[in-house]
Amino acid sequence: MNQPYFTQLSIPLMVEVVGQDAAKIVNNLCTQDIAKLGDAESRESFVTNLRGWAVAHGAIAILGNSVWIFGQHSRPEAVAQHIDRYIIREDAEVREHSNDRALYLIGQPYSTILGESTPTELPLPGNVNRFELPTGEAILEIPIRMWGATSVAWIVEQAATCAVDDFLVQHSLQRLSNEECRALQIQNFWPLESCELLEKTIPQEIDRDGLAISFTKGCYLGQETIARLDARGQLQKKLALIELPASAKAGDVILHGDKEVGVLSSVAGTSTNIPQPLGLATLKRGSFNPGTELTCNGDRALVLAHELT
Repeated sequence: MNQPYFTQLSIPLMVEVVGQDAAKIVNNLCTQDIAKLGDAESRESFVTNLRGWAVAHGAIAILGNSVWIFGQHSRPEAVAQHIDRYIIREDAEVREHSNDRALYLIGQPYSTILGESTPTELPLPGNVNRFELPTGEAILEIPIRMWGATSVAWIVEQAATCAVDDFLVQHSLQRLSNEECRALQIQNFWPLESCELLEKTIPQEIDRDGLAISFTKGCYLGQETIARLDARGQLQKKLALIELPASAKAGDVILHGDKEVGVLSSVAGTSTNIPQPLGLATLKRGSFNPGTELTCNGDRALVLAHELT
C-alpha cells in the first residue's frame, strides 16, 4: 500500500560499528545471521545480552566495513556501550550518531516517491539504497517494517533535515506527529523500547521470530536461552495486537474472564490515522492466540492476527 507519510523519528537509534571485524562483532551479539549478508543488505534483528534478553530491536545493515544498527531507543549510548564491551582485540570501533545524524521513517521508498516504481513487498534481506536528493543531500535508505512492508528509514546528516523536509512535502508526503507515527507502528505490530521491549524481554516474546531471529546460526550472546525456549515451545507470555474499546488507554488492565492477563503498553486511538482503536500488550499463555475475547474497562477486546503470523 502506498503510504504518503513521513516523520523524523524521536529517540532514534543509530549505532555504527566500523572496522575489518565489525560484522563479526555485531553477529556475535544479535539474533540474525548477518554473516550471510552481502554488502548493502539488511535484516531486522534483536541485539541481546548474556541472559538472552533483548537490549535493542531494529534493523542491521552491512555497508562495506561498516555495520549500522538503527531503530528507536531512549538510551542509544547504552546500546553502543553494550557492543563496545565485547570488543577486545578486534579491529572494530563503535560510533553513536544521535548527535550528528537524523533518522526519518518514510512510508515508501525513494523510487516510489519519484514515480519510478510502484510499492511492492520488500524482499528480505532488504536492499540498502544510497543516493542524493536533487539538492545534493546524501541519503542512506534502509528497509524497516515499522509501518509495514514498504516503509524505509532515511539516515541523513543533521544539517540536511530542512532540505529533506522540503523534498518530502513537495512530493505530497504528509508529516506525522509522534502520536500518529506510533499509531501506525502499533497497527503494523512494531514494538517500542520502554513500552514492549523491557529490561528482561526475551526476543520470542515479541513474536517477530520469522523476521528477526535465526534459529540456525552459530553461537551468539544469549543464544542458549533463546534456543532452549524454542526447543521447549512453551512461551509463558507473548506480545499481542488487540482491538480495543474507545475508552482504552496505556496502563489499563486486560482481563480474560475474571483473570488479569496483561496490561496495555501502547494504545492507538481513532483520533490518529487508523480506523479502530488498537493496542499492544504482553499477555499470559492461554490468552494471546488470535480470536481470544478479552475485557478492557468492562468492554469487549479481541486479540487480532497480525500480518507476521
